[in-house]
Amino acid sequence: MNTEKNNNNREYKICMPDWPFMTATIFSISVKLGQNINKGDTFCILDGFDDQGEAKFPVKTDVSGTVKKIHVKVGEDVGEGDLLGIIEY
Repeated sequence: MNTEKNNNNREYKICMPDWPFMTATIFSISVKLGQNINKGDTFCILDGFDDQGEAKFPVKTDVSGTVKKIHVKVGEDVGEGDLLGIIEY
């Protein structure tokens, strides 16, 4: 997963991971702004297509903290490296 920690601000950026699809669509967002989440929780679910057909892919968090920003909406197309959200930890 493409992520980035900024230890000065204690922010963790959740980005669109490198996966077999060039782009994906945000199928659902599993968190709310201000919500406390734990490491391993699902931030959102991506929808894409592979050689087997449609595939859903959960984007999980690598830190525990509070959802500070959600940068995407359901139905939005995202590409590798796009910022999905920020967690303050």
